Amino acid sequence: MKTHPGIKENTFETLKKNLIYLAERKTALNINTPELTLVMVVIDRNMEDLMNFAEFAVEIGADNVEYIHLRYKYNSDLLEIAPAKDHFPMIKNELLKAKSLLNSKGLNNNIDIFLSQLLENHNITEIYKKISCYVGWLYVYVQANGTVYPCCHSYVPLGDINKTSMEQIWNSTAYQKFRKQALAINRSKGFVDGCNCAECQNYLANMRVHKMLHPLNALYKNLKL
Repeated sequence: MKTHPGIKENTFETLKKNLIYLAERKTALNINTPELTLVMVVIDRNMEDLMNFAEFAVEIGADNVEYIHLRYKYNSDLLEIAPAKDHFPMIKNELLKAKSLLNSKGLNNNIDIFLSQLLENHNITEIYKKISCYVGWLYVYVQANGTVYPCCHSYVPLGDINKTSMEQIWNSTAYQKFRKQALAINRSKGFVDGCNCAECQNYLANMRVHKMLHPLNALYKNLKL
């Protein structure tokens, strides 16, 4: 068992037991919430564990599994841990096996979309021509230095928790402007100011919210991924 430096193995085992307990209580109470989503950022150091991650998700009773591409566009230092193209066939093979397992157990997953992006056949911008972005109400990214961004793909900060309270930042004019632009992204001709929407990793969350808000929306039903 390998863990992050400074994290003991028994910490992971405790977390695992707690997650299994959560799943058992949900079953016992016949409820579906809270949902548990496991997210794996695929790099060259873990690409042989893609199936193991899926098996772990099944073991602890997760509801959703997401595989995420490494974002290195704004940090070239991360290139050294990004999967090489000659590893793509192996990644595809492992993920197809993981997909078969997850689908057989009824776990939602984004493997088809991930593979489409991996093989450069998928354009996220097409999604945002059909649905809105709700991240401004769902998400906040606070860096270790206190800088606040509304999305992990934003490069324009909206505040600093060392200088302003999170409540003030959340309700600020800048944040409201971001939400307004994001909500109208499917009606605009461009991306949200300060966001790299073409590499968005939050599209799955946005699709789920869109489906809940517009269950009969034909645009969602016809959305090709």
